[in-house]
Amino acid sequence: CPHSSFPLSRGTLFDIEDFGVVLSAGLTCPKHDWSFDLFTGTGDRGNYRLKIWEVQLRGVDGSDKEIWVRKKQRMG
Repeated sequence: CPHSSFPLSRGTLFDIEDFGVVLSAGLTCPKHDWSFDLFTGTGDRGNYRLKIWEVQLRGVDGSDKEIWVRKKQRMG
């Protein structure tokens, strides 16, 4: 969490909805209760914005999967 570097790996995932329609996915910091959109990195408080990483699982027909990670390009 950018507030005080608490590990967001301990956070809680949730759906971001509007009138019952899922628009995105979010993550809540368990220590500070701050929330972030996982696709844009935008926080619900202040001007905090997380860095976004693209993750892909790659493998061939039942073989062991490889995890590929790269920094996602920001638009705008």
